Amino acid sequence: MILAEVLEDQPPEMPNLTESDLVETGPLLDLGDLMWLATMNIPELRDPPFIPATPPELRDQSRSIFDAIRESDILVHHPFDSSPLQSSIF
Repeated sequence: MILAEVLEDQPPEMPNLTESDLVETGPLLDLGDLMWLATMNIPELRDPPFIPATPPELRDQSRSIFDAIRESDILVHHPFDSSPLQSSIF
């Protein structure tokens, strides 16, 4: 297979591919077929860890979040952005 020949020269930390590692398929792949890529231990291909941040307008816990929203617009990304305020509000 041409793909196996192209991928012969792998970095030392990558295992060499064999014919059994390659699967011939039709023209389209289901994205579920690619889920195994996420399990590969290749740190340089991973995104750095996400460090959540609380908007400065919401850091004062003695102040109501609704008062801060009345004063100005605040962009939050929920539920992907965690905040210590979330547990006290909800």
